[in-house]
Order: sequence, then C-alpha cells, then structure tokens
Amino acid sequence: MKMLRKLPLGKLKSSRGAILVVGLRILGAIFTYLNVILLARWLDGTDYGIFTLILSTATLAGFVTRFGTEIAIVRFLGMYRAQGKPALAEGVVRTSLKITLVASLIVALVFTLVVSSTSELSDRLWLYSIAAFLLYPAFTQNEVLSAILRSFGVNFAALAPKDILWRGSLLALAISGIWAGLTSPDVLMLVIAGSGIVITLLCFWQFLLQKRVRSQFAMAALKPEYDIPTWRKSALPLWFLLIARNLARTADVLIVGALLSVREAGIYFAVSRTAELLGFFLSSLNLLVGPAVARGHAKNDIQGVQRTLSLAALFLFVSTLGGMIVIAVFGKWILNVMGSEFANAYVPLIIMSVGQCINVFTGSSGVILNMTGNEAANMRILVSTMIFSLVLLAILATSYGLLGAAWASAIGMTTWNLGLWLAAKRLTPYEPSWIGIFKLAAKG
Repeated sequence: MKMLRKLPLGKLKSSRGAILVVGLRILGAIFTYLNVILLARWLDGTDYGIFTLILSTATLAGFVTRFGTEIAIVRFLGMYRAQGKPALAEGVVRTSLKITLVASLIVALVFTLVVSSTSELSDRLWLYSIAAFLLYPAFTQNEVLSAILRSFGVNFAALAPKDILWRGSLLALAISGIWAGLTSPDVLMLVIAGSGIVITLLCFWQFLLQKRVRSQFAMAALKPEYDIPTWRKSALPLWFLLIARNLARTADVLIVGALLSVREAGIYFAVSRTAELLGFFLSSLNLLVGPAVARGHAKNDIQGVQRTLSLAALFLFVSTLGGMIVIAVFGKWILNVMGSEFANAYVPLIIMSVGQCINVFTGSSGVILNMTGNEAANMRILVSTMIFSLVLLAILATSYGLLGAAWASAIGMTTWNLGLWLAAKRLTPYEPSWIGIFKLAAKG
C-alpha cells in the first residue's frame, strides 16, 4: 500500500505520455525478442514449440473472455468523462471487471478438462493446467485493468506489469533453470508456473491501483449506473473483432503446428514475432491515439484529432522504413543467433516484414473505426479477411511449407489493413495514414 501512496497519479501531458508509452513499448519489445531468441536456444525444439503454443492459446483465451471490454472501456470512459457522467463510467468499469474474471476461470476449467481427456496432451497435464489457471485469468484481467488505467493517463502502471516485469520474469526464470542444471521440460515448467504467479500478483497490484485512481476522480464512491444495452451493442462487435484479429495473429501458429510440426511452429513463431517488431511503434502509439480520438471525436474536434493522427502516422512511416532496412540487412544474422534450424527462414522473414510495413503505413485505421462508433465495419472487414487468410494459410502451408505460410500471412495482413484504411476514409472525416499530413497542411 505504501507503493500505491507514493505513485504519482496526475495525468501526463500528451507529449510526456507519448514518450513514456513508446519507451515502455521499446523495453517490452526488447524483452519479448530476447525471450524469442534465448528460449529458442535454451529449450529443445519440441519444448519451445509447446511454449509458443501455450502462449498462443493463453492470448487467444484472453481475447475470448474479455468480450471486447478493453476497447469499450477506453471508448466509454473517454466519452462519459467528456460528458460529465461519472456514475456511468463507474458502471462500465465494474461490469467489465466482473464478467471477464468469471469467464476466464470458466475457460481455464474447460481447457483443463479437455487436456485431461486427450491422451496426446495428458502426459503434461500439470503444465497445461497451471498455464490455464494462472495465465488465462491474468492475461484477461491485465488487459482490462490496463485499459482502465490508460483511460486516466496512468500509462506506466498500465503497461509496465506485463510488457516489462512479466516478460522480464520469463528470462529470469529461464536463466535460473539453466543455471540450476534443469532439463528442458523442467525449465519449461518453471517458466510457465513462475511467470504465471508473477503476472497474477501484478494484476492484483493493478486492481488496487485502479481503485485508488477511480476514487481520485470521484467515481469509486458513486453508486454506479448501468447502460447494458448500449455497452453490449458496442462491445459485442468489438469482441468478435478482437477474437478475429487474434485468430489472425495466433491461429496461424496453431495451424502451422498442426499441418507441419511443433518444431516448425516454433520457427514460424520466431519469424513472425521478428517481423512484428516493425509494428510495435504503431501498437504503442495506438494506446494513446485511442483515448485521444474518443475524447476529441466526442467534442467534435475534427481538426485536433486529424493533427494527432497525421503526426503519429508520419513518425510511423519514417521509423518503419528504417526498421525494414535493418531487418533486410541483419535478418540472416538475427536468425542465426536463434539457432541453426532458424537460419533458412530469411526469405519468410522478409515476406512477413513487408506485410507488417503495409500494416503500419495505413495508420491507426482500426482504432479510428472503433472510437467513432464504426466498430461493426471494422469487424466485418477483419472477419472476412481473417477467413480468407486462414484458408490461404492452410492451402499454401500444405503445398509450400513455411514459405507458403509466410506468403499467406503477408497477403492477409495487406488485404486486412487496406480494407480498414478505405473504410476509415469512407466512414469518418479522418485520414489515418501518413497522407493525412498533406490534408492537415492544406487546412493550415
């Protein structure tokens, strides 16, 4: 509790907030990539493949059990605070926390029962059960609590627990296991169980902190008001949207593992996460752009919102071009560091990196749709392109292996983001890409 009292909770200025968020995301990306590289070297191929599959299923379970609340919270907290309706803001927070916790525990129980009845998986029942009951609820609650804290400008406490501390614990636990001379399966158990305990404790700290933040904004003491029909109408499309988006990001690993092998799933995971480094600035800035768009759009400040979008998009365009050059030049060396079995994946890495460039160059298109009441359009585009991408992945991976999977990923990413960009231009008054800087300059 002393830590809570000492933490400064004043809302950050936008520029300082942007620097903090980007800095945290940079550190998070570093830890993420160190985990990808070092665990690929330290665990044997099968155990590393199991590790990637556990993280993929935990991430997917988190999206399923959040029901779109993490985006709905950002949207409605921004809107209700701008409109002076704190009781409704309190209601959306309490509702989101309760339903997501219950849902995540139910999914963890179902997953454990499925594993126990599956002969191919039951020999590691303890590993999968620990992952389910620690990682599933924690991944769910972390994102909901993070959304609440970000809505109030408390960006460090929103992002650091998972991006920095939890990812750092993966490395620390793996190093401890290697130093102690544990076998690869035992190191994997240590990493999953230990990191699950860490992120659960961090979520409890975030929960206490967001209660204090809400009390400072005269929310926690209020009798909450509920507008369930409105929240459901917004959250359900967002829920399907997030599930589809996560399926597009994690189902590919599961499909590669099913069609090819667990080892190749590990290689594909490492390559895709390397390519995704190009998009981390976009995901970082979206954490700030989302609340800014929600507040500005509610106030009809179209020019202010466009200025935010255009400056962010210009920065993303320049930084991503630089990142693509780095991957093109040093990609082979990076893959060799992971191990000899990764060395032949350079061409898939370049293909998937190009897809990530298209993702970044189209800007915060999806965020704009979500924060302006057009989440249904976002969902339709994502679901249609996801189905197309996964079917293409199954066809190309079966015929051409890892190279075919990379092409399917890049084509799907490009189709999806071009669709979002065109929809944002058609349905909103904003230009989400770097082209918007010219629109902004023309208006002075």
